[in-house]
Parts: sequence; structure tokens; C-alpha cells
Amino acid sequence: AARAKGVETLRKIYHGRHEQINQEARRLFRQYYSSPFFMFGLALYWAEGTKSLHNSRVSFTNTDACMLRLMLQWFRAFLGYDVGSMSAHLLLHIGHASREQEIRTYWQQELGILASAFRKTWWVRVPWKREYENDMTYHGVLTLRVRQSKNSLRMIRTWLDCLRESPQVVVT
Repeated sequence: AARAKGVETLRKIYHGRHEQINQEARRLFRQYYSSPFFMFGLALYWAEGTKSLHNSRVSFTNTDACMLRLMLQWFRAFLGYDVGSMSAHLLLHIGHASREQEIRTYWQQELGILASAFRKTWWVRVPWKREYENDMTYHGVLTLRVRQSKNSLRMIRTWLDCLRESPQVVVT
């Protein structure tokens, strides 16, 4: 009985904290709504970011350095994160194994990521169906993950709910 009561107390605490995050997110959405940069970044996150609470952290995946740079600016402007609070996860085709360090260096230079931010590379081992005119333009897929960002993920999910509910946006 005591254990059940303790679990119920923790559930209420977590629910209360989640409700606070939800209310703060709705307030911030109203504040940021008129910012094209906020709306643009939120739409990009909707398309390419992690939404599942199972993952429990903010992450964004893409192959385009310009888009990843833009999202780094968005994370800093609207969530207060900088590149130092992120880890980088690289997905590469096994045919580019000999270029792994070169590709990491490319992302470091493009995004200002420290070498220590990179985690173990994930390898794709299936045959390629796409032909590249110049294999040297291949830089893999990069995922940026914000460490300890579950509450920020809840905030983004609420912002996405607000976007869906917005009278100017028709989502069916």
C-alpha cells in the first residue's frame, strides 16, 4: 500500500510538471508566433526532428549542412541550447568507411561541432541504388541530439500541437 501511494505521488508530481511545461510552451508559442524564423524552424523540426517521447530528447536529422546550421541557430534562439550541449551521430554507407574521418571533419568545420561530440558511427550495409556523379560530395546523414532535453522535447511537441490548432493552418 505504501509503495502504491508513493507511485501515485510521483505520478502526480510528474503530471504537474508536464502541465507546467505545457502551459509555458503555449505562452511562448503565442509570444513567438509572429516570428518567421520560429515558425520556419518549427516546421522543419516537424518534418525532420524527433517527436517521440520514447526517445526523450530533442534531435534533428539531415544531410544538408545549411539546414543543420539553421536548426542550430533555432535551438539556440528558442530553446537556449548551443552546439556544446549536443552530440553528433553519423550514418554512413559502408562504401565510405575509408572516408569516415574526412566526413567527420567536414561536419566539424561546417557546424562547429567538437570532435568529442561525435558518437559511434552507424553503418549502412545494403547495396546502393543511387549513383553519385562525385562520391566526394557524399557526407552521410547527421543527427544532432541535445543532451538531457526531455522537457524541451515536451515543449516542442506542445508547439507542434499549437501549430496544428492554429486557425491559419489547416491540417487534416
